[in-house]
Amino acid sequence: MPIKNVRYLVVVAILGSNLVAQTALAGSNCAPHATVRTVLSERFGETRRKIGINKDMQIAEIYASTRTGSWTLVITVPKGPSCVVTSGQNYSDGHAVTQLLASVR
Repeated sequence: MPIKNVRYLVVVAILGSNLVAQTALAGSNCAPHATVRTVLSERFGETRRKIGINKDMQIAEIYASTRTGSWTLVITVPKGPSCVVTSGQNYSDGHAVTQLLASVR
């Protein structure tokens, strides 16, 4: 199960997450950015580890906890809500990515 989540995260990052963000906006996984950030911090001990912006000016953030290994991908729409797109376990800052990807193949 964790390997599937990592594979999903890699696909989302490669595709720029536009379609995924629109799908998340249709659901109830959205709230003001400050609320999402607070919940991830207080409930899961996650802090922002990575940030990027796609061609549609949507902000993609990865929050993670090195203590628990949990991670969450959040997309924020300009002047709109922040939406939790997916989450998982076994977060790595990149040191074990090669080994983890090799186990998927």
